[in-house]
Amino acid sequence: MITNLVLENIKCFEELNVELSNLNILTGINGTGKSTVIQSLVLILQSSSKESIELNGSLIEIGDFSDLLHSKASSDRVAISLTIDGKNYSWGYEKSENPEPLPVLNKTSSLALDDSTIQSFQYISAERLGPRNNISINLSNPTTNWLGKNGEYTVQVLAGLSQNPSKEVLSENDARIHDKCNNKLLLDNVIAWMGEVSPNVNITSTLVERAMIGYNEFNFSDRTKYKATNVGFGLSYALSVVTALIVSKPGDIVILENPEAHLHPMGQSKMGMLMAKAAQSGVQVFAETHSEHVVNGSRIVVRKGDLQPDEMKVIYFSRDEIKQKSKYDILMVNNFGQLSDWPDGFFDQQAKDMKTLIEGN
Repeated sequence: MITNLVLENIKCFEELNVELSNLNILTGINGTGKSTVIQSLVLILQSSSKESIELNGSLIEIGDFSDLLHSKASSDRVAISLTIDGKNYSWGYEKSENPEPLPVLNKTSSLALDDSTIQSFQYISAERLGPRNNISINLSNPTTNWLGKNGEYTVQVLAGLSQNPSKEVLSENDARIHDKCNNKLLLDNVIAWMGEVSPNVNITSTLVERAMIGYNEFNFSDRTKYKATNVGFGLSYALSVVTALIVSKPGDIVILENPEAHLHPMGQSKMGMLMAKAAQSGVQVFAETHSEHVVNGSRIVVRKGDLQPDEMKVIYFSRDEIKQKSKYDILMVNNFGQLSDWPDGFFDQQAKDMKTLIEGN
Protein backbone atom coordinates (compact mmCIF):
# COMPACT_ATOMS: atom_id res chain seq x y z
CA MET A 1 0.00 0.00 0.00
CA ILE A 2 1.10 3.55 -0.75
CA THR A 3 1.42 5.24 2.65
CA ASN A 4 3.02 8.57 1.68
CA LEU A 5 3.16 10.87 -1.33
CA VAL A 6 5.61 13.78 -1.64
CA LEU A 7 5.56 16.28 -4.51
CA GLU A 8 8.22 18.94 -4.98
CA ASN A 9 7.68 21.69 -7.55
CA ILE A 10 5.03 19.63 -9.36
CA LYS A 11 2.32 21.64 -11.14
CA CYS A 12 0.34 23.65 -8.54
CA PHE A 13 2.40 22.44 -5.58
CA GLU A 14 5.71 23.85 -4.49
CA GLU A 15 5.59 21.15 -1.84
CA LEU A 16 3.07 18.51 -0.80
CA ASN A 17 3.69 15.80 1.77
CA VAL A 18 0.64 13.73 2.60
CA GLU A 19 0.13 10.51 4.55
CA LEU A 20 -2.25 8.14 2.78
CA SER A 21 -4.58 5.41 3.92
CA ASN A 22 -6.78 2.61 2.56
CA LEU A 23 -9.49 5.01 1.37
CA ASN A 24 -8.36 8.45 0.24
CA ILE A 25 -11.05 10.90 -0.83
CA LEU A 26 -9.80 14.03 -2.60
CA THR A 27 -12.21 16.94 -2.70
CA GLY A 28 -12.21 20.71 -2.76
CA ILE A 29 -12.25 23.81 -4.93
CA ASN A 30 -11.64 23.43 -8.67
CA GLY A 31 -8.06 23.96 -9.79
CA THR A 32 -6.41 23.53 -6.40
CA GLY A 33 -4.55 20.23 -6.70
CA LYS A 34 -6.85 17.21 -6.68
CA SER A 35 -6.00 16.27 -10.26
CA THR A 36 -2.31 16.91 -9.64
CA VAL A 37 -2.29 14.20 -6.97
CA ILE A 38 -4.19 11.79 -9.25
CA GLN A 39 -1.94 12.55 -12.21
CA SER A 40 1.23 12.06 -10.15
CA LEU A 41 0.10 8.56 -9.19
CA VAL A 42 -1.02 7.68 -12.72
CA LEU A 43 2.26 8.95 -14.19
CA ILE A 44 4.10 6.33 -12.17
CA LEU A 45 1.61 3.55 -12.85
CA GLN A 46 1.51 4.12 -16.61
CA SER A 47 5.29 4.15 -17.08
CA SER A 48 6.47 0.98 -18.79
CA SER A 49 9.78 1.08 -16.88
CA LYS A 50 9.62 2.21 -13.28
CA GLU A 51 13.28 3.24 -13.64
CA SER A 52 11.86 6.48 -15.02
CA ILE A 53 8.55 8.32 -15.29
CA GLU A 54 7.15 9.04 -18.73
CA LEU A 55 5.25 12.33 -18.85
CA ASN A 56 3.11 11.16 -21.76
CA GLY A 57 1.61 7.70 -21.99
CA SER A 58 -1.52 5.71 -22.66
CA LEU A 59 -3.37 6.95 -19.57
CA ILE A 60 -2.47 10.64 -19.27
CA GLU A 61 -0.42 13.19 -21.21
CA ILE A 62 1.15 16.00 -19.21
CA GLY A 63 2.92 17.61 -22.16
CA ASP A 64 6.51 18.79 -21.87
CA PHE A 65 8.55 19.56 -18.78
CA SER A 66 7.27 23.13 -18.55
CA ASP A 67 3.74 21.75 -18.05
CA LEU A 68 4.93 19.68 -15.09
CA LEU A 69 7.12 22.30 -13.37
CA HIS A 70 5.59 24.48 -10.65
CA SER A 71 5.23 28.01 -12.05
CA LYS A 72 7.00 29.64 -9.09
CA ALA A 73 9.57 26.96 -8.31
CA SER A 74 12.20 28.33 -5.95
CA SER A 75 14.71 25.51 -6.45
CA ASP A 76 16.03 23.24 -9.17
CA ARG A 77 14.70 20.12 -7.52
CA VAL A 78 11.63 18.43 -9.00
CA ALA A 79 10.52 15.15 -7.48
CA ILE A 80 7.68 12.70 -7.07
CA SER A 81 8.21 10.34 -4.14
CA LEU A 82 6.22 7.41 -2.78
CA THR A 83 6.50 5.24 0.29
CA ILE A 84 5.17 1.75 -0.40
CA ASP A 85 5.23 -0.95 2.27
CA GLY A 86 7.99 0.88 4.13
CA LYS A 87 10.23 1.45 1.08
CA ASN A 88 10.89 4.87 -0.45
CA TYR A 89 10.90 5.52 -4.19
CA SER A 90 11.70 8.85 -5.85
CA TRP A 91 11.83 10.16 -9.41
CA GLY A 92 12.83 13.60 -10.67
CA TYR A 93 15.89 15.75 -11.13
CA GLU A 94 18.14 17.87 -8.94
CA LYS A 95 19.79 20.03 -11.59
CA SER A 96 18.39 22.27 -14.31
CA GLU A 97 18.77 19.68 -17.06
CA ASN A 98 15.00 19.25 -17.48
CA PRO A 99 15.22 15.61 -18.55
CA GLU A 100 12.19 13.72 -19.75
CA PRO A 101 11.35 11.09 -18.69
CA LEU A 102 12.12 11.70 -15.01
CA PRO A 103 14.81 9.26 -13.83
CA VAL A 104 15.04 7.51 -10.47
CA LEU A 105 16.72 9.73 -7.88
CA ASN A 106 19.47 8.52 -5.53
CA LYS A 107 19.87 5.03 -6.93
CA THR A 108 22.10 4.04 -4.06
CA SER A 109 19.29 4.49 -1.55
CA SER A 110 16.16 4.30 -3.68
CA LEU A 111 14.92 1.26 -5.55
CA ALA A 112 12.94 1.28 -8.76
CA LEU A 113 9.52 -0.29 -8.53
CA ASP A 114 9.33 -3.89 -9.68
CA ASP A 115 6.30 -5.83 -10.90
CA SER A 116 5.51 -7.18 -7.44
CA THR A 117 5.49 -3.82 -5.61
CA ILE A 118 2.05 -2.84 -6.92
CA GLN A 119 0.06 -5.91 -7.87
CA SER A 120 -2.42 -4.33 -10.25
CA PHE A 121 -4.44 -1.16 -10.65
CA GLN A 122 -7.53 0.34 -12.25
CA TYR A 123 -7.80 3.96 -13.34
CA ILE A 124 -11.25 5.20 -14.37
CA SER A 125 -11.04 8.77 -15.61
CA ALA A 126 -13.70 11.46 -15.49
CA GLU A 127 -14.09 11.28 -19.26
CA ARG A 128 -15.34 7.70 -19.46
CA LEU A 129 -17.68 6.11 -21.96
CA GLY A 130 -21.36 6.79 -21.66
CA PRO A 131 -24.12 4.78 -23.39
CA ARG A 132 -23.10 3.17 -26.69
CA ASN A 133 -24.96 0.82 -29.00
CA ASN A 134 -21.71 -1.11 -29.29
CA ILE A 135 -18.08 -0.77 -28.23
CA SER A 136 -14.90 -2.00 -29.90
CA ILE A 137 -13.22 -4.83 -28.02
CA ASN A 138 -9.57 -5.73 -27.62
CA LEU A 139 -9.08 -9.49 -27.76
CA SER A 140 -5.34 -9.11 -27.13
CA ASN A 141 -5.78 -7.20 -23.87
CA PRO A 142 -2.91 -8.67 -21.82
CA THR A 143 -4.13 -7.60 -18.39
CA THR A 144 -6.81 -9.63 -16.64
CA ASN A 145 -9.91 -7.55 -15.88
CA TRP A 146 -8.31 -4.31 -17.13
CA LEU A 147 -11.23 -1.95 -17.78
CA GLY A 148 -9.39 0.83 -19.61
CA LYS A 149 -9.12 4.42 -18.44
CA ASN A 150 -12.45 5.27 -20.08
CA GLY A 151 -14.10 2.01 -19.02
CA GLU A 152 -13.93 0.91 -22.66
CA TYR A 153 -13.26 -2.74 -21.82
CA THR A 154 -16.01 -3.09 -19.21
CA VAL A 155 -18.28 -4.96 -21.62
CA GLN A 156 -15.46 -7.34 -22.42
CA VAL A 157 -14.61 -8.00 -18.77
CA LEU A 158 -18.23 -8.58 -17.77
CA ALA A 159 -18.81 -10.90 -20.74
CA GLY A 160 -15.76 -12.89 -19.67
CA LEU A 161 -17.11 -13.16 -16.14
CA SER A 162 -20.45 -14.42 -17.45
CA GLN A 163 -18.75 -17.09 -19.56
CA ASN A 164 -16.63 -18.30 -16.63
CA PRO A 165 -18.66 -17.30 -13.56
CA SER A 166 -16.76 -19.46 -11.10
CA LYS A 167 -13.30 -18.57 -12.38
CA GLU A 168 -12.90 -15.50 -10.18
CA VAL A 169 -14.80 -14.94 -6.95
CA LEU A 170 -14.58 -12.78 -3.89
CA SER A 171 -13.16 -14.32 -0.74
CA GLU A 172 -15.50 -15.85 1.82
CA ASN A 173 -15.76 -12.82 4.10
CA ASP A 174 -15.12 -10.07 1.57
CA ALA A 175 -16.89 -6.87 2.64
CA ARG A 176 -17.97 -6.19 -0.95
CA ILE A 177 -20.37 -9.15 -1.04
CA HIS A 178 -23.74 -7.46 -1.33
CA ASP A 179 -26.41 -8.23 1.27
CA LYS A 180 -28.85 -9.26 -1.47
CA CYS A 181 -26.32 -11.50 -3.20
CA ASN A 182 -26.10 -15.04 -1.85
CA ASN A 183 -22.81 -15.91 -3.55
CA LYS A 184 -19.24 -14.68 -4.09
CA LEU A 185 -19.36 -14.41 -7.89
CA LEU A 186 -17.89 -11.16 -9.20
CA LEU A 187 -20.55 -10.64 -11.87
CA ASP A 188 -23.46 -11.21 -9.50
CA ASN A 189 -22.02 -8.72 -7.02
CA VAL A 190 -21.42 -6.13 -9.75
CA ILE A 191 -25.09 -6.43 -10.73
CA ALA A 192 -26.22 -6.33 -7.08
CA TRP A 193 -24.31 -3.10 -6.42
CA MET A 194 -25.63 -1.62 -9.69
CA GLY A 195 -29.05 -2.30 -8.20
CA GLU A 196 -28.21 0.39 -5.65
CA VAL A 197 -27.92 2.85 -8.53
CA SER A 198 -31.10 1.67 -10.25
CA PRO A 199 -33.28 -0.84 -8.36
CA ASN A 200 -33.88 -4.25 -9.97
CA VAL A 201 -31.46 -3.61 -12.81
CA ASN A 202 -29.86 -6.58 -14.56
CA ILE A 203 -27.05 -6.43 -17.09
CA THR A 204 -26.24 -8.71 -20.02
CA SER A 205 -22.86 -8.22 -21.73
CA THR A 206 -22.41 -9.77 -25.17
CA LEU A 207 -19.36 -10.05 -27.42
CA VAL A 208 -19.47 -10.44 -31.20
CA GLU A 209 -15.86 -11.46 -31.65
CA ARG A 210 -15.94 -11.72 -35.46
CA ALA A 211 -17.06 -8.11 -35.61
CA MET A 212 -14.70 -7.11 -32.76
CA ILE A 213 -17.49 -5.39 -30.85
CA GLY A 214 -19.45 -5.85 -27.64
CA TYR A 215 -22.57 -4.36 -26.15
CA ASN A 216 -24.52 -4.13 -22.91
CA GLU A 217 -28.23 -4.62 -22.47
CA PHE A 218 -30.18 -3.63 -19.37
CA ASN A 219 -33.42 -5.05 -18.09
CA PHE A 220 -35.55 -4.39 -15.05
CA SER A 221 -38.56 -6.09 -13.44
CA ASP A 222 -40.39 -6.46 -16.76
CA ARG A 223 -37.51 -8.55 -18.22
CA THR A 224 -37.52 -6.52 -21.45
CA LYS A 225 -33.95 -5.90 -22.58
CA TYR A 226 -33.03 -2.34 -23.48
CA LYS A 227 -30.05 -0.97 -25.35
CA ALA A 228 -27.62 1.07 -23.27
CA THR A 229 -28.64 4.16 -25.25
CA ASN A 230 -32.27 3.69 -24.19
CA VAL A 231 -31.74 3.72 -20.41
CA GLY A 232 -30.39 6.30 -18.00
CA PHE A 233 -26.99 7.79 -18.78
CA GLY A 234 -25.83 7.13 -15.22
CA LEU A 235 -26.06 3.35 -15.57
CA SER A 236 -23.36 3.17 -18.22
CA TYR A 237 -21.28 5.82 -16.48
CA ALA A 238 -21.38 4.02 -13.14
CA LEU A 239 -20.86 0.52 -14.47
CA SER A 240 -17.10 0.76 -14.99
CA VAL A 241 -16.64 2.34 -11.54
CA VAL A 242 -18.63 -0.38 -9.77
CA THR A 243 -16.86 -3.08 -11.77
CA ALA A 244 -13.42 -1.67 -10.90
CA LEU A 245 -14.26 -1.71 -7.19
CA ILE A 246 -15.54 -5.31 -7.33
CA VAL A 247 -12.97 -7.05 -9.56
CA SER A 248 -9.89 -5.54 -7.87
CA LYS A 249 -8.05 -7.84 -5.50
CA PRO A 250 -6.58 -7.06 -2.08
CA GLY A 251 -3.32 -5.17 -2.65
CA ASP A 252 -4.59 -3.57 -5.87
CA ILE A 253 -5.06 0.17 -6.38
CA VAL A 254 -8.23 1.78 -7.76
CA ILE A 255 -8.12 5.43 -8.86
CA LEU A 256 -11.48 7.05 -9.63
CA GLU A 257 -12.36 10.46 -10.97
CA ASN A 258 -15.86 11.75 -10.18
CA PRO A 259 -17.46 8.40 -9.29
CA GLU A 260 -20.69 10.32 -8.64
CA ALA A 261 -21.11 11.52 -12.24
CA HIS A 262 -24.72 11.33 -13.51
CA LEU A 263 -25.97 9.59 -10.36
CA HIS A 264 -28.92 10.42 -8.13
CA PRO A 265 -27.84 11.31 -4.54
CA MET A 266 -28.92 7.85 -3.34
CA GLY A 267 -26.65 6.23 -5.91
CA GLN A 268 -23.81 8.59 -4.98
CA SER A 269 -24.10 7.58 -1.33
CA LYS A 270 -24.09 3.88 -2.23
CA MET A 271 -21.01 4.46 -4.40
CA GLY A 272 -19.27 5.93 -1.36
CA MET A 273 -20.25 2.87 0.64
CA LEU A 274 -18.84 0.53 -2.01
CA MET A 275 -15.58 2.50 -2.06
CA ALA A 276 -15.30 2.02 1.70
CA LYS A 277 -16.17 -1.67 1.42
CA ALA A 278 -13.43 -2.12 -1.19
CA ALA A 279 -10.94 -0.38 1.10
CA GLN A 280 -12.07 -2.59 3.98
CA SER A 281 -11.33 -5.60 1.74
CA GLY A 282 -7.70 -4.56 1.17
CA VAL A 283 -8.00 -2.52 -2.03
CA GLN A 284 -6.41 0.94 -1.81
CA VAL A 285 -8.86 3.50 -3.21
CA PHE A 286 -8.19 7.04 -4.40
CA ALA A 287 -11.29 9.00 -5.40
CA GLU A 288 -11.57 12.58 -6.63
CA THR A 289 -15.09 13.82 -5.94
CA HIS A 290 -17.26 16.91 -5.57
CA SER A 291 -20.07 14.97 -3.92
CA GLU A 292 -20.83 15.21 -0.21
CA HIS A 293 -23.07 12.16 -0.69
CA VAL A 294 -20.06 10.04 -1.72
CA VAL A 295 -18.13 11.25 1.34
CA ASN A 296 -21.10 10.60 3.62
CA GLY A 297 -21.64 7.12 2.19
CA SER A 298 -18.08 6.20 3.11
CA ARG A 299 -18.47 7.77 6.56
CA ILE A 300 -21.51 5.56 7.18
CA VAL A 301 -19.38 2.43 6.70
CA VAL A 302 -17.02 3.76 9.39
CA ARG A 303 -19.96 4.62 11.65
CA LYS A 304 -21.23 1.04 11.36
CA GLY A 305 -17.87 -0.21 12.60
CA ASP A 306 -16.82 -1.93 9.36
CA LEU A 307 -14.07 0.34 8.04
CA GLN A 308 -11.71 1.49 10.81
CA PRO A 309 -11.42 5.27 11.31
CA ASP A 310 -7.71 5.34 10.49
CA GLU A 311 -8.42 3.55 7.20
CA MET A 312 -10.17 6.61 5.72
CA LYS A 313 -8.88 10.11 5.00
CA VAL A 314 -10.53 13.08 3.35
CA ILE A 315 -8.04 15.49 1.77
CA TYR A 316 -9.62 18.90 1.19
CA PHE A 317 -7.89 21.22 -1.30
CA SER A 318 -8.42 24.97 -1.37
CA ARG A 319 -6.54 28.13 -2.19
CA ASP A 320 -4.60 30.41 0.12
CA GLU A 321 -5.51 33.78 -1.36
CA ILE A 322 -2.90 35.64 0.70
CA LYS A 323 0.00 33.43 -0.38
CA GLN A 324 -1.59 32.77 -3.77
CA LYS A 325 -1.01 29.03 -3.70
CA SER A 326 -2.86 25.77 -3.20
CA LYS A 327 -3.23 24.34 0.28
CA TYR A 328 -4.79 21.23 1.74
CA ASP A 329 -6.32 19.99 4.98
CA ILE A 330 -6.31 16.36 6.15
CA LEU A 331 -9.68 15.46 7.67
CA MET A 332 -9.74 12.35 9.80
CA VAL A 333 -12.84 10.33 10.69
CA ASN A 334 -13.72 9.09 14.19
CA ASN A 335 -15.68 6.02 15.26
CA PHE A 336 -18.95 7.92 14.85
CA GLY A 337 -18.15 8.88 11.25
CA GLN A 338 -17.55 12.48 12.31
CA LEU A 339 -14.85 14.52 10.59
CA SER A 340 -12.02 16.05 12.60
CA ASP A 341 -12.55 19.48 11.04
CA TRP A 342 -14.90 21.34 8.72
CA PRO A 343 -12.83 23.94 6.83
CA ASP A 344 -14.42 26.96 5.21
CA GLY A 345 -15.74 25.96 1.80
CA PHE A 346 -15.95 22.25 2.62
CA PHE A 347 -19.45 21.17 1.53
CA ASP A 348 -21.03 24.23 3.15
CA GLN A 349 -22.82 25.62 0.11
CA GLN A 350 -26.17 24.08 1.03
CA ALA A 351 -26.11 25.82 4.41
CA LYS A 352 -25.17 29.12 2.76
CA ASP A 353 -27.92 28.80 0.15
CA MET A 354 -30.54 27.86 2.74
CA LYS A 355 -29.57 30.90 4.81
CA THR A 356 -30.08 33.12 1.76
CA LEU A 357 -33.43 31.48 0.96
CA ILE A 358 -34.64 31.93 4.53
CA GLU A 359 -33.37 35.47 5.05
CA GLY A 360 -33.81 36.68 1.47
CA ASN A 361 -30.43 38.35 1.19
